[in-house]
Amino acid sequence: MESLPSGWGEGRGEGSSVSITKGYRGKTVKILRHGVAHGQLIGGNLSLLCTTIGTPWQPPFRGRILFFEDVGEPPYRFDRMLTHLLNCGLLQQVAGIAIGLNADCADPQARRTKEYRQTLAEVLQERLLPLKIPVVTGLPFGHVRQNATLPVGAHVTLDAQRGDLIIAQPVVA
Repeated sequence: MESLPSGWGEGRGEGSSVSITKGYRGKTVKILRHGVAHGQLIGGNLSLLCTTIGTPWQPPFRGRILFFEDVGEPPYRFDRMLTHLLNCGLLQQVAGIAIGLNADCADPQARRTKEYRQTLAEVLQERLLPLKIPVVTGLPFGHVRQNATLPVGAHVTLDAQRGDLIIAQPVVA
């Protein structure tokens, strides 16, 4: 396993807060909608999150910071899953959205077909920008080598001015 870069996950000197991008050298982080949002962190793998809808395991969405990532899902499946969350009225409840690195999520047929196929970036923009909440993509978490650990339930700040997710409380005793 590759070791993490120097400074990875160290705080910024802001009390006990921790930036998940400090020390991250990747050029993947993009801000879809600027702003700053605070809330409790919920989420995980988007496919699995969608399976909890309408069950006792569905997390509360209101006022939360939603994070998600997935692996091996083409853009049309992201479109379906995000549309499902929108149709359920759940995405409209969150304060902000942090999106990780989605490994192997390109459409394998996109280059070979003559028909229009949306990219993942286009799906994310189309589905999430109308929410008018802070959205950051390409954060260093997901099924990738440099994978930040995200403490579900912790209070976080999504800084979509700088492109960062900051864990705002100690999470390990």
